[in-house]
Amino acid sequence: MMDQLAYITVIYGIVIPTIIVLVFYVCRIAWAAKHGKRLYSGHFRDLFIACLPMMSFMVAMIIVLEGLNLVQDFLCKILKGNPIMTNLDEMAEKYLGAVETQKKSENENFDGTYNRGDMETCYVVGAQDAARLQEGQTGSFGQAIGSLKNGFLVRRQGWNGKGMFLFMRPADMLSDDFIVDTVKSLPYNFKQWVKNHPNERKERFFTQYICMKAADGSVVNGWLASQTDMLSDDWELVNPEE
Repeated sequence: MMDQLAYITVIYGIVIPTIIVLVFYVCRIAWAAKHGKRLYSGHFRDLFIACLPMMSFMVAMIIVLEGLNLVQDFLCKILKGNPIMTNLDEMAEKYLGAVETQKKSENENFDGTYNRGDMETCYVVGAQDAARLQEGQTGSFGQAIGSLKNGFLVRRQGWNGKGMFLFMRPADMLSDDFIVDTVKSLPYNFKQWVKNHPNERKERFFTQYICMKAADGSVVNGWLASQTDMLSDDWELVNPEE
C-alpha cells in the first residue's frame, strides 16, 4: 500500500507538473516563432509558481510516506515480526546464486549459462526448503509440519503461553521384552496383554505423534491443532538454545 501511494505521489506530484511545464515551454516557443514574438521569462516563472504548491505538497507526501515506512519497520522489529516465508521461485533463485558461485570458482570464464540439470537441482532443493520453515521467517501450518518431521521445534507467534512449542516423537519399534520389563509409561494390563500375545517378530511398532511443551514445563502427548492453528501463517522455528 505504501509503495502504491509513493508511486502515485511521484507521478502526480513531480512527473506530471514537469511535463506540463515542458509542454508549455515547447508550445510557447512554437507560438513565438510563428508570430515573431519574444519570449519573456515572466511567463515561465508564473507557470512554475502555479505548479509549485502541488509539487511541494507531493514532495512532502513522499517524506511522510518514507517516515511511515521507517516507523513500520521499527514497530515490526519491536514486536518481533518476521518476514513471511519466501516462495519456491525465490528459494530456487537463492540456490542458483550458490551454483553460480561454485561454477565461477571452478571456471573463471563462466558466462552465466546454466543447463537444465542446474535449474532442476535448484528447484528441487528450493522446493525441499520451501516445504519447511526457515530461520527468522514465519510460515504456514504445512511448513510447520514439514519442520516437525525433520526434527525441528516449532511454535506460533500468536500463542500467549510463555515457552510453548511443539516437537514430534518419531515412530519406534520396541521389542516385547523391552515393553514388558522396561517401559514405565505403559499400563500394567497392556504389558500383560503383550506378554500373553506374542507375535512372530516379538516387537511392536509405535507410530509417531506430536507433543507440546506446555507453559508450565509439562509435555502434552498427542497435541491436536485447532482451526486457528491450521489456518495461521505465524509459525516459526524455535531455537533450542533459547
